[in-house]
Parts: sequence; structure tokens; C-alpha cells
Amino acid sequence: MKALLLCALFATSTHAGWNIPSPAKANDPAAKQAPASDPQTYPDEAGFQKRVKLIVDGLKDEDLGKWRRGYFSGGDPGKFLPGAAMARLLANWARFLPLFGDVLTEDTQKKLADAHGRSNRYFNQTGTENHKIMWLAAANVMPHYVQGDRFSGQGKTQAIAEAKKQLRNYVKGLYAAGQGEWDSSTYLMFDLHGMLNIYDFAKDEEARLLAKAALDWYVGGYALKYRDGVYTSPNQRGFAGTPVSTISDQTGWLWWGLPGGHQLPKADGFRYTMHPATSSWRPSKILCNIARQNLPNLPVEQRNTKPNYWYGGNLEPKAGHYAETVYIAPQFTIGTLWNGHGSQISRFMVAVQSDKGAVTFTGGNPRQSDHTGKKTGIGFA
Repeated sequence: MKALLLCALFATSTHAGWNIPSPAKANDPAAKQAPASDPQTYPDEAGFQKRVKLIVDGLKDEDLGKWRRGYFSGGDPGKFLPGAAMARLLANWARFLPLFGDVLTEDTQKKLADAHGRSNRYFNQTGTENHKIMWLAAANVMPHYVQGDRFSGQGKTQAIAEAKKQLRNYVKGLYAAGQGEWDSSTYLMFDLHGMLNIYDFAKDEEARLLAKAALDWYVGGYALKYRDGVYTSPNQRGFAGTPVSTISDQTGWLWWGLPGGHQLPKADGFRYTMHPATSSWRPSKILCNIARQNLPNLPVEQRNTKPNYWYGGNLEPKAGHYAETVYIAPQFTIGTLWNGHGSQISRFMVAVQSDKGAVTFTGGNPRQSDHTGKKTGIGFA
């Protein structure tokens, strides 16, 4: 497995059929209409590749035994092993098959085709919002790469059309209201990984364009609250207490590094960065300038709203469910959620620039609450 990871990252020299995406080889679907959004405007490809090498060095010797034994002591042996192993292989199936599908035997290919042909989960998604987005995204990629003429209980042509329809409706809701599982220091990247798979591997150009729109939206919102390795609160479902410590901020570091050229001594366990590391999509120069506070006329104050939990709850998207203020100065960012209540929310943060990444102070919220926004047992209206 170590050998496959290393070979995959340097595939152009080791295997003629393994073509790792990169901006130089990609045809961006929006480049002509919106050239400023083109991933080829990304200004730090040399630094990006140095950080990729550090990530690979940190992963290649990782012991998978902890995943094989089970995540919880004495239970679930193997429950989390497939995910960790696939991270070592750089992918879930929607990234693995386009990149490395030719290593699978015909028997394995047939088993995959049979399983994907029968499964109804791609269009009847379950789980929290990020689970549903990953199912949706995979449905826009997998029919192009699994064998056979059926996918998720229907013909492939019908399945591809249905997948794109659902993708279009999701992206419209994203721009109209926002991300239901908003500004998560963990789950933002799960949604983003799915869109990277569509952008890199879907064979429908409109689907790629829709994924590109989602990627620009996700990373635009992230960049507005990014401060030197930290996704500044407010956040739903997570918070970043220290620089480059969360799934989102490990990818933020891959794209943007740390101030003053400071380098991490190592990047052990950054397995979730392998999707963006092997993607042709990069944040545009504009998004990089926002994330690095390379902006005129600072300080600036944002007043933002966040939506209901619409996609995860099968609801109509509605903006304005929460309200926040984020203040960005040259050396610090302050964010506070001043309207709305829900579970798993960090409501306040001060993130101050330092040479080794932001120093933070964070405030949470009362423990007893739920996804519907009802206040239970917390004593205020």
C-alpha cells in the first residue's frame, strides 16, 4: 500500500494509464466566461507541491493497525479501516476508479457493477447533510466508470440525468440560501471532496460547471473566515482550537500555507488532503488573496446569514436562520453568532495572527439543544 500511494502521486512517470489531475492539464469549464475563477490563476503551485510531499511523507509510514482493531476499544473491528485504507489509496470509489480502476480484476469490476446497479442509495440518500452530498456527488461520477448498463436501479442514461438534476437543485439552493451544515471545520471538506470528484472526473461538462460553482462558493465562504491556519468561528459542527488541526484547516494549509513562509515540521495523518492534492481544481488567485488577507482597505466587517438545515433535513432552503458578524483586521479576525440557536455550534472566536499560525480564543453555546433550533432547558427565550 505504501508503494501504491507513492506511485499514485508520481503516476506520470510510473504508469502510463494513471493520469493524476493537475491545473496545467485541466480544461476548466468556466475559464472563458469567468477567467478570474480559473484554477490556473492559483499563485503558489510550487509551495503546494512542497506541502504535498510533506503530507505524503507523513502518510507513507502510518500504521493502519489502529483502524483494523476498531475505532472504539473492544468493538467495531474494521469499521473504520476501509476509510483509512482508501485515504491511503488517495480516494473513495469516485476518485479511485477514474485514477486506478485498471488495477482491478475483471471479477472485481463485475462485482462492483452488480452492486452499483442494484443499490438505491445514490438517489435516496440517508444520513446527515455531508453523507447526502457525497452520495449525490458520486452519482455524477460513478455511472461513467462502473461496467454494465445500469446504475442505482435504472439505466445509466437515466441515472446520469437524474444525478445532474439533483446536483443542479442543490447548487441553486446553495447560492439562494447557503450550506445547511454551515462553516464546519470537519464536514465542509467532505462536501468539497465530492465536488472535486465531479470536477475532475464527470464526463458531462454541465455537471462539471455546477461542481465548479459549488467549489467556488464553498471556498469563498471558507476564505472569508480563514486566518493563518484556522477556520474562524462561528462554526456549526466543529471548531478550530489550534492552527492546522482540523480536517478543513489541513486543506487550507495545503492551499495557502502559513504566514511568513513558516513551514510545519511534519504533516502526519493529513489523509483528507489527498482529494485536493490529487485534483486539478485550485482556489483562484482572488480566493487566495481573501484567505491571506491580501486585501485593500482593511479592516472590514461582514454581516452574514446562515440557512436552515435544508439539504440534510429534506426541507426547502431558507436563508436567515442564523446571523453572524465577522470583523477582519490586518492582524486578527473576530467572529460572533448573534442570532439563532442550534446544536454543535461554536458562537464566538478571536483569531490573532502569529508566525506559527493563529492564536485563538473560542466561545461555545449551551449544551441542551437540537437541530430544529428549539431551546430545551437552557432558561432563556
